[in-house]
Amino acid sequence: MHHNSLEVREVRPDDDFDYLLKLINDTLMRYVKHSVEFTGLAISSSELAQKYAEQKAFVALCDGKTVAVAEIRLSAFSKNGNLMYGYSDGNEDALHALIDECERYVANQGGSKLFAYVNTKFGQVRNSEITMLERCGFIPDEYSYITCQLSLTGWTAPDCFVADGIEPVTALDTEQINALLLEDGEDEMAELFNRQFSTGQSRNRVMLCIRDQASGEMAGIAYYEIYNYYPTPEEAYFHASAFGLHFRPKFVVDKTEKKRLLQGALQSMKQLDVRHVITKMTLNHFDVFAAMATEGFTNDTMEELNSLRLTKAI
Repeated sequence: MHHNSLEVREVRPDDDFDYLLKLINDTLMRYVKHSVEFTGLAISSSELAQKYAEQKAFVALCDGKTVAVAEIRLSAFSKNGNLMYGYSDGNEDALHALIDECERYVANQGGSKLFAYVNTKFGQVRNSEITMLERCGFIPDEYSYITCQLSLTGWTAPDCFVADGIEPVTALDTEQINALLLEDGEDEMAELFNRQFSTGQSRNRVMLCIRDQASGEMAGIAYYEIYNYYPTPEEAYFHASAFGLHFRPKFVVDKTEKKRLLQGALQSMKQLDVRHVITKMTLNHFDVFAAMATEGFTNDTMEELNSLRLTKAI
């Protein structure tokens, strides 16, 4: 539907947050048709109101009725914007107007890109939401993300595992890891690292590395966060999230060493009494994905969390 005029403004405290939440959830359900278990956002309307009080959000109105909403969250390290949106059927052009407003906001904050994340099936390269965002000027990344998990209660390191040369890293902070990933051309992995790692100190971080024998520099790193997971009010156990593996392209790291660092990271989790690990990873390094699948990581029950990033240059 084409509107002759649209009013675009910031979200206000007196907006109907139940309706805004419905717009977002209905849009998610409109596109995520492959998962009957997908139930939309795990957030209440009061939580959405608090969220919008802390970050930028805009609504589009036609004849006084809200027909679309868009929120924008700035990346902590790049100042680029992450977009989430909802719009009613037939009001795609209202979303276009909101995206224009989000672009202006990100540019004013010093960012140069707008990101949108689309839920996808494993290996999927096209769907209707990708096509819709392309009409808004977004370009899909070359590789998608997959969410994998592993129960560590059934995993043990092989008898032949040797931990020699796998060492803890204590000197790296978040900014240094960002710089390392960007130096290696891993823009997507850097953004993913910052989206997954918590900004506070409530979670414990573990980082391990292997080194290039000739130079002594780090050739591969593994990292994750640990926190208490409460499946029920009476039960709690350690859970690992934001697990990542990165091997620096300027060094030759063979498959055996990559597998050994992976197994070393999992073994460290076992030593810390972690029961379960979850990771979101890019699929541009098939050898890493294959190694994780060999260790038992699976996408089963997690497919609704697979995604593809689309980028719009500002």
